[in-house]
Amino acid sequence: MMKKGFIYLLPLLLVGCSAKVDKLSYLKVWDDKWQECDKIGKQTILDFPKSEWFESLSLDDKREVFLYIHFLKDYECTQVEASNLKAVLNEVDITTLNEVLKGFIYFDKPSDSRIQHLDQRQVEVLSGEISSPFNAISTAETMGLVEQQ
Repeated sequence: MMKKGFIYLLPLLLVGCSAKVDKLSYLKVWDDKWQECDKIGKQTILDFPKSEWFESLSLDDKREVFLYIHFLKDYECTQVEASNLKAVLNEVDITTLNEVLKGFIYFDKPSDSRIQHLDQRQVEVLSGEISSPFNAISTAETMGLVEQQ
């Protein structure tokens, strides 16, 4: 996963683009927020909310729900900035940059395909109790979802 800001890729991605520079300020705003969210995520070891429903799941399902919520919180942290940037990219038709960002963890809502068989209302309730990105590895280790080495 890329941990450097996309702002460093800007000169390479914009070669040949005819977009106005002021519209590309949306990229910088999104990148700044992404960097902030990434920092929060690295520093936060979450006390995962207690839930009888979550505890009743198999270990594999717990891991899938945990990962989905982790990616969802990453996405939600930059959702406003990402939406603004997407609107500008669509408006000025910067397809190269739009394609690079498509699927990036902070740019698109994560897929829930691996947890579709579970109670979505319970996933929403659990997710609603978590307000920000968090360190997935450290949090998962404290929850016993991964083997510590």
